[in-house]
Amino acid sequence: MDTSRIQNRFRGCLIGGAAGDALGFPVEFKNFVGIQETYGNEGITKFILFSGFDRALISDDTQMTLFTTNGLLCYEAAKEAVITKFFKQGKSNEKTLYCLSGCCRRIHDGRL
Repeated sequence: MDTSRIQNRFRGCLIGGAAGDALGFPVEFKNFVGIQETYGNEGITKFILFSGFDRALISDDTQMTLFTTNGLLCYEAAKEAVITKFFKQGKSNEKTLYCLSGCCRRIHDGRL
């Protein structure tokens, strides 16, 4: 698979994740009954535009994803810091580290 296709897939994942986050952000901590009470039986079906912003907002989840991605793209200086951060947060496991190191390797080799 050529580099541009891989880059487009990663870009699509980031944009799709941000769009899903923006759609779900207004209801992030509500249960389905609470969502239905606020948005009707179908739940939330469109982006909610926040007053003063005229756009849907993303949460810290997307911000952290973008910061991590940026760090991975900077590779050498960030690789160890990103992996260390995952360890400190207790969110890492072998699969996470394997995935991170694989992404870093691809970036380094020019495949991403």
